[in-house]
Amino acid sequence: MDINGAISEWHHATRDSYSAWGTKADTIPFATRLRHITKTPAAITYEAKTTGFGDNSCNPLDQTFGDPVLGDYGGTVQYNLGTLGASASKSVTVQYLRD
Repeated sequence: MDINGAISEWHHATRDSYSAWGTKADTIPFATRLRHITKTPAAITYEAKTTGFGDNSCNPLDQTFGDPVLGDYGGTVQYNLGTLGASASKSVTVQYLRD
């Protein structure tokens, strides 16, 4: 996330949300969270994960080993929408929080 210009924030992911927060060494305390809210249809599968910083691929690797991890990472909530036919739609809602 690196939102305060410092590196080595703490990162944690659960199935529903990804979080990052500053350490005691940061001069400006902060926290962020990306959280799943809704999905339609209900059968859509999803997973929140800690990812490589700046990874914008469609299927980023989960970087969390011994979660929470300390480092300069990013995060995502990844949804498996499958293949959409003509005029078909699926929707998801996420919430981004920053302190």
